Amino acid sequence: MMEKLGVPNDRIRYLTVPIKWNNMGIQYPEELKKLAEDIGGITIYHEALEVDFEGKGNWVTLDATWDLPLKGGHGFMVNTCWDGVSGTELGVIKSNDGKIIRHATMEERDVYFNSEIEKLAIADREKLANFYNAFDKWLEKLRGYDKIGEFLREYFPNEGRCA
Repeated sequence: MMEKLGVPNDRIRYLTVPIKWNNMGIQYPEELKKLAEDIGGITIYHEALEVDFEGKGNWVTLDATWDLPLKGGHGFMVNTCWDGVSGTELGVIKSNDGKIIRHATMEERDVYFNSEIEKLAIADREKLANFYNAFDKWLEKLRGYDKIGEFLREYFPNEGRCA
């Protein structure tokens, strides 16, 4: 996207933001709330950007994490409007026990992120996987995607089948 906007790579910084899922201000359903509490001590990392659109040292944060169907009622920090040049709010609450790290390249950020994940105990990785599976299903439901299979079967009953 930044390429389409004509922003050169040296005016993009890749952010790593430490977060804790139990401190996000999200009103989880009960089952998911328990899973979030279970991983409450685990710091995980959110990705966002900082961009200097004009090359004048005016860095702005860009974070398009949560889409519009998640707005309202559950505590997701959805950025509803972006004019293409100003910043947006971070879509997460930064953990108090970490700092935002700025990386020069996406590859540098990926190496950092992967090294931090590798440090986690296998049991913690399993807890995170359980949380993410349940979280993804909940997001699908909030977005209305949980009914997509039903819709496709009803309106495209022969799609993907050979005659």
